[in-house]
Amino acid sequence: MANAKFRKRLLTAFLALAFSAAGSPPFAEAGSVSELRKYLGKLTTLQAGRVSATAMEFLLKNEEEDITKAMAAIMAEAVRRDETEVQPEYKSDHEALKDVVSKDITAEMTLLYTAIIAADNNIFDSSVPRYRTPGEGQTIRFSEVYATRVGEWQNYALLYAITANNTQTSDATSVQTTIKALHDASLAARGYRQLLQSRHQTAIFMDQEISKLRTDIQRQIAVETWIAVNERQERADRQAAFDQAVSRGDSAQTAGKGY
Repeated sequence: MANAKFRKRLLTAFLALAFSAAGSPPFAEAGSVSELRKYLGKLTTLQAGRVSATAMEFLLKNEEEDITKAMAAIMAEAVRRDETEVQPEYKSDHEALKDVVSKDITAEMTLLYTAIIAADNNIFDSSVPRYRTPGEGQTIRFSEVYATRVGEWQNYALLYAITANNTQTSDATSVQTTIKALHDASLAARGYRQLLQSRHQTAIFMDQEISKLRTDIQRQIAVETWIAVNERQERADRQAAFDQAVSRGDSAQTAGKGY
């Protein structure tokens, strides 16, 4: 547009000079041949300028057409890329993940904590090993104490260790299916949104497994602790039983023949 205006102004200026020269006094009134020659020189110069302006106009017109064609080609390429590349990529980036994988561990954790609570409610008669001392005139039946302690330990092992271990073993087997599903969903994800969702559901699954792992470690520590407590109580009961057997013996001396 700017080039066209410039071209029109330049041509108008040349034409104005030409008309100005043509509107000069008639040759008869010029006064001399020299003046006529001056006018002729001016006309010749103006004619040359007009030819130059026409040539420039032609060149500018060609450049303007080239620019117009180039702009049209650029716009066509932009439209093509928008339709064939940008819009499909945008749609792909905003599509939701089709392979949604989730694992609800509420039921499994409920069973696990139920076993833990039941075991805690049926723990040994004392959480601290102690030396059993009978009262005055009393006797401790260590065989019954032993049977009670072993029964408590068996209940604890059954409720806390075996039941919980069975729950975790079953979970370890079923979780393989979830891991494979997460892997397949990750491979099938296309676009920004699907990749983000796939990564997040994998992260959620890992968080759940870490929480279960912490519970397993806590259970292991608890079992090892109560094994140590039971062993110390058994050693204490052995010593107490021996002490009671020796100290409660008949201390009265009789004649040998009375034996």
